[in-house]
Amino acid sequence: MKKVGIREIAQEANISTATVSRVLNNRGYISQETRDKVQAAMKKLEYYPNDLARALDKKRIYTVGLIFRQMCTRSRRN
Repeated sequence: MKKVGIREIAQEANISTATVSRVLNNRGYISQETRDKVQAAMKKLEYYPNDLARALDKKRIYTVGLIFRQMCTRSRRN
């Protein structure tokens, strides 16, 4: 199965890759008709944005890491 990107979405929706990018990033004015075309193409091609790739690109990750110190007591049997 071929990896689907914004180029394939743009081709399917018959719009530019810049427009697809603006829809995905919710930037600039985009008509509802264009948003619907992009969302339909995404659904048809089974495209899901990769949140990790987006975070790496923007150099910001919205994830919190937790470290727990494990404390265990062992009973000794003699």
